[in-house]
Order: sequence, then structure tokens, then C-alpha cells
Amino acid sequence: SSYSNVDEIVTTHLYLSVTVDFDQKSLYGFTTQTFIALRDTSQIVLDFDSIIIDNVWDSDTNLPLNYQLVTPNPKVGSALTIFLTESNFVYIYIYIL
Repeated sequence: SSYSNVDEIVTTHLYLSVTVDFDQKSLYGFTTQTFIALRDTSQIVLDFDSIIIDNVWDSDTNLPLNYQLVTPNPKVGSALTIFLTESNFVYIYIYIL
């Protein structure tokens, strides 16, 4: 089961940069993803679990994007909904627990 809107959005490129902090027993970093809309949509929905989102922004305009996390469901995790502008390039900065 998934929250993702795979019928509307496809990821074409994914870059992940993660730093390991052994003292804090944590990972942190960021991902850059490129999406293509299969049809008109105003949002990207991604599945997440145990991740803290620090910031989300549009790389074309360098402006922040609004986003929302739903309450985790033990069976399927959480959903991150990113509300889009007209661009399909989105930087997502994440802290991973």
C-alpha cells in the first residue's frame, strides 16, 4: 500500500547525499529529485518513514514550497505532500532519524 500519486508523477532523476554522524547515531543530508507530471496535478505525494523534513523548495525559483506530513500509519508509514508551482525540479532537504 502507498500514499504516492504514481499515476500522476514519475521520478526521472534522484540524487541523494547523506552524512553519517556516528556520535549522534544519525544520518542527515538531502535529496534532489526531478519529477515529470503525467497529467495536470498540483502536488507530489511521497512515502516516508522516520524522516524529519527540514525544508522543501523549488530549484528553478529558489523559493520554498509548502508541504505537509500526514500522521504515520504503522502499516504504510507517512506521506509527504509537496504543493507544486509550475516547476518540476524540487529540492528536498531531509534529516533522517
